[in-house]
Amino acid sequence: MSSKLPRYLDLEHTKLDWEAHRKATLKDRIDAVKHALIGEPEHIQAKIREIENNYHSKDEKAAIGAQGELEFLERMAFEEKQKIEVLEDNRDLPHPLDPDLNIKNPDYRVKDEIVEIKSRLSKSGKSAIRKALEEANEQIKGSGYATPTYTEEGYPQGKLNIQIIEKNGEKLKLSIEEISNVITRQCSPRQLRSLKEVFVYHENQLILQFKRDDRNRMVEVGLPKEKTHSAEQHLPKPEAQSEQATSQVNSQVLKQLIEYHNRVTDIYDKQRGELDPKLKETIDKINTQIQNMFQKEYPNVKLQSFKSLTVSKMALEVIKKNDMEGKKFEPVKTLKGMGFKQSDINRIIVNEKSQEMER
Repeated sequence: MSSKLPRYLDLEHTKLDWEAHRKATLKDRIDAVKHALIGEPEHIQAKIREIENNYHSKDEKAAIGAQGELEFLERMAFEEKQKIEVLEDNRDLPHPLDPDLNIKNPDYRVKDEIVEIKSRLSKSGKSAIRKALEEANEQIKGSGYATPTYTEEGYPQGKLNIQIIEKNGEKLKLSIEEISNVITRQCSPRQLRSLKEVFVYHENQLILQFKRDDRNRMVEVGLPKEKTHSAEQHLPKPEAQSEQATSQVNSQVLKQLIEYHNRVTDIYDKQRGELDPKLKETIDKINTQIQNMFQKEYPNVKLQSFKSLTVSKMALEVIKKNDMEGKKFEPVKTLKGMGFKQSDINRIIVNEKSQEMER
C-alpha cells in the first residue's frame, strides 16, 4: 500500500480512515487496491481506466459512479479483506424479451456472488433508488453467469450495493425509512427476484441491509422481527374496492411488460433531439399494452389515452400492487397513497367531477 495512505495490517475486520483516503491522490488509491483485484488482466485494466477517466469527469453521473465504485473496492479490499473479481465489461448480451436490445454487464464477483454497484447523490429521490434496483436486477438476471442461487425461473441472483454520496454538503433527501420503503416495495416476492440482497451505504456507513427471507420477501437485516415490515406499516393504506375484489392480472405478462417498459424508458432517456420514429412506435405499443391491461383490471373506470411512458409507469405501479397483494385496490386512492398528485392521476383516469363542474 502507498505510504501516503494508512496501513491496515490486521487480518480482522478493519474500519477505514475514509477521510485519509479521500484526501489521497486518485493514483495512490487505485494503486492501493490493485492487490485485491483478480480476473482477466484486460478486464482489470479496462475497469481501472474507466474509474480514472470518470472520477473527475464534468459528467456528474459518471463522476459519482466512479467514486462509488472506488469506495466499494476499498471497502472490500481493506475492511472486508476480500478479493474482487472484475467482470468483463461491454459484453452487451441480448435482452431476453427483445433481441434488438442489449443488457449492460454487472460489475464484480465477490466470493462467487455477483455484485452490482449503483452510486447515487444524497439529493436523489425515490425514483433514483427505484431505477437503481430495476437496472441492477436486469443486469444480474441477463448476465448468464453461474451463481450460487437462482430464481424459480432459473435466472441468476446477485447482490446490489447502493452507494449514496454527498456533494457540496447536501444531506440525505430521503429518510432511512423512505429508502427502506422503496426497497421493500420494489423487491416484493414477485418482483426484481434476481436481487437476493441489497446494501445501502451513505458516506461509507452501512445504513440499511436487506435479504430475502424464506417467503422470498426482501426484509431488513438485523432489525427486530416486528420491524421487518416497517415499510408496510408506514405506507398509506389504500382502501380496497371490496374485501372480495380479486386482481385478475396475469403475473407473467405483467413481469414482461415491466421489464420491457424499463428498457424502453432507458433508451428514451438516452436519446437526444427528435424522437426516432421506430422508438416512438415502440413507446406507443408499450403504452397501449399497459392501458389495455389496466382497463381489463378496471373495466368500469374511464381512462385517458396513455400517451407517455410516465403515465403508463404510474398505471404499472397500481397493477403491480394489485398483483403483489392479490387484491384489486381503488386506483385513485392507491395512486394518492403512492404520492402522486391529482393532476398526475388525471392523466390516467378521467376526472368525472371535473367534467360535471365544466357542464
